[in-house]
Amino acid sequence: MQSTHPFRHWLLLSWFLVKRELKVKYRGSVLGYVWSMLNPLMMMGVLSLVFANLMRVHVANYPVYVLSGILFWNVFSQSVLMGVHSIVNNASLLRKVRVPAWVFPTATIGTAITNLLLAFVPYVILSVLLHNRLGITAVQMIPLIGCYFFFVHGVVLTLSCWNTRFRDVGHVMEPVLQIGFYSTPILYSLEVLPEQFRSIIQMNPLYPFLRIFRYALVDHQWAGAQIWAICLIIGLSSYLIGQLVHRRMEGRLFYYL
Repeated sequence: MQSTHPFRHWLLLSWFLVKRELKVKYRGSVLGYVWSMLNPLMMMGVLSLVFANLMRVHVANYPVYVLSGILFWNVFSQSVLMGVHSIVNNASLLRKVRVPAWVFPTATIGTAITNLLLAFVPYVILSVLLHNRLGITAVQMIPLIGCYFFFVHGVVLTLSCWNTRFRDVGHVMEPVLQIGFYSTPILYSLEVLPEQFRSIIQMNPLYPFLRIFRYALVDHQWAGAQIWAICLIIGLSSYLIGQLVHRRMEGRLFYYL
């Protein structure tokens, strides 16, 4: 008897693609999944050395502060860099099997979130060593990751669809993400900026998500209803835009591949 729940099958396919991506990424590696833990730590070490010691950025528990920002940013940057090419890279599969195109961007985000979960292990260890242990406020991460997923999904789905029509979209992502990295307060706090620049940074759609991320993990505070509402609006708006773009282009994607 044929299943009446094809959506469940597509989600299972997405999870299969996540596992495939992780296996391919770490194939032939001695350390394997450990690299998902080591890479953010090494990046944190270099950035902490440069910004805390050489550039004199004064933030309490700066290594923890920076590592939390890196973990947050990696979900977005990895999802975008892999996801923007996900439909094009799976063109041969799309030609052979009737699969909805949104499955492939979804799988890239699942891979990035899996890497985030693995990287939490060294984050927790570092937090304990620097006397900034996780508290009950960390439970905010559960709804936050859900809301963040909707935001990132909308962005990646939109970009991956556009990239099938205009391949320049994929090529421009790396410099755009570099600009986004430094225009998001990952290495610095908002308070060190001149007053006239703070409102500009706060217009960054990633900012409210990052703020709750640090409320939960670094500051040990409960985020207010207003910032939660902003994240929810941004996340759902991004997701709906992505779905709209996908539905409008879905019938033509095959001809662009």
